[in-house]
Amino acid sequence: MPFPDCVFLPTYWGLACASCIARHRVIECSFNILRTEYLDRFWEKVQVAIDDLGLAALRWLERGHPLSTFDPHRPQTIWQCCRHSGSDLAHELAQPVQEPSFVFPPDTPNARLPNGGPDVSVSSRSHPGDLKLLNKKLCAKKNIIIISGAGISTNAGIPDYRSSSRSKTSSRIVYDASAYSTPESADTLHADVLQKLRSGRKAPFTPFDTFAERLAQSDHLRYHYTQNIDCRQTRLPYLSQRTVWLHGRADTLVCHLRPSHTIWVTPRSFPRWVLAPCPLCKKEQRKRVMTRKRRRAVGFLRPNVLLYGENCPGEDEITAAFNRDLTQPVDAVLIVGTRLLIPPLANFTERLCKVVRAKSPDNLVIWVSKESPKLGEGFQSLISFEYLGDCDDFASMMSI
Repeated sequence: MPFPDCVFLPTYWGLACASCIARHRVIECSFNILRTEYLDRFWEKVQVAIDDLGLAALRWLERGHPLSTFDPHRPQTIWQCCRHSGSDLAHELAQPVQEPSFVFPPDTPNARLPNGGPDVSVSSRSHPGDLKLLNKKLCAKKNIIIISGAGISTNAGIPDYRSSSRSKTSSRIVYDASAYSTPESADTLHADVLQKLRSGRKAPFTPFDTFAERLAQSDHLRYHYTQNIDCRQTRLPYLSQRTVWLHGRADTLVCHLRPSHTIWVTPRSFPRWVLAPCPLCKKEQRKRVMTRKRRRAVGFLRPNVLLYGENCPGEDEITAAFNRDLTQPVDAVLIVGTRLLIPPLANFTERLCKVVRAKSPDNLVIWVSKESPKLGEGFQSLISFEYLGDCDDFASMMSI
C-alpha cells in the first residue's frame, strides 16, 4: 500500500506522489514500478505497478491529505511537473529527467507525518523553501531552549572528544575519576583543562555564537544548556547569563572536600591554584582555631569539571533548572552539535520535548548536527525539523 497521505501526480515517467516529494521521501520510477522510501530511521517501502495506480490515485485524491490541493481547508499548493508526452518510452528514458518542482504557499500550516516521522527533514543541500519555513517558525518563538555539545566549538578551533578517541590522551581516559590516582594522570588532566580554558579565551566567535547571543539579547532564549567546558560563552554578555554548564567549567576550581568552596581562575592563575590548599577551608580553619573549635581537614583545589564515574558538578542547581523548564511555556527546543549519548541529559531532553510538543502542535523540536539522530523511536518522533550539516551554516541561514 502507498503511504496514507500519498497523492499521485503525472510526472516524466508516469505518476509520482506530491506528498512524498514535499516530505523528502525518495521517489524512484522505473519502467513499471514506483517505489517510495520514507527517509527515517524506520524506513517504509512500497512498490506499486504504475498500471494499477489509476484507481489508487482516485481513492487517495478523494481522501485528501495535509498538503493536497484537493483539501478545501488548506491554501492551494502550486505544483509544476512534466507530464507524460506519449512519445516513445525508450527515447524518453534516454533524456535527462526533469524533477518536479513545488512551491509552498505562504503560511502553509505544518502537519504531522504518519507513523511519527519528523515534520520536515532537511539537509545542507535541501530546498531553500524548507529553511525559509523553519526560519519563519523559529522567529515566532519566544521561549527557546538550546541544548548544545562539542559540535558548536569545533569551528572555533576547539576539538571534540572524538578527535583523539584512539590515543592515550582521549577524553575517556583523561577525564576519568581515577585521574588523581597518579601524579602523571593528574598532570595530564590539568594540562587538558588549561588548554581548553586558553582556547575558550582566545577562540573567535562563530556564527552560532552570534545567533545564540541574538536570541538571548532579544529575550527569546530561556536557557542554553551546554556540555562544553571551554567557557567561551562567558565573553558574550547576554548569552553568559542564560548558559548552564552541565559538565562544569574550566575557569573554576573546586575544593575536593567541600564542593561549595569554589574560586575563579584565569589561564595565568590556573597553574598556581590547582592542587593548592583550599583558601576558603584555611579561612574557616582560622575562625575555628580562634573560637577553640576542633580543627577540620583542609581540602585541595581541582578543576570543577565532570569526570567519568563522578556526579555532575552543581547537580542540584541543574536539576532545579531542569524541573523549572518542564513547567514553563517553552515553545522550541534546539538540539545542536550533540548526539545526546549521556543518559541523564538524553532523558531530560526527551521529557522536555514531550512536554513542549504536547502543549501545542506548533511548538518545535529542532535537531542540528552532521549526523542523523540515533535515538529511541519515541524520542525520534518528537523531532520537528532535522538539519544535517554544519551548525554555523544553519545559524547563518536563520535571520533572528
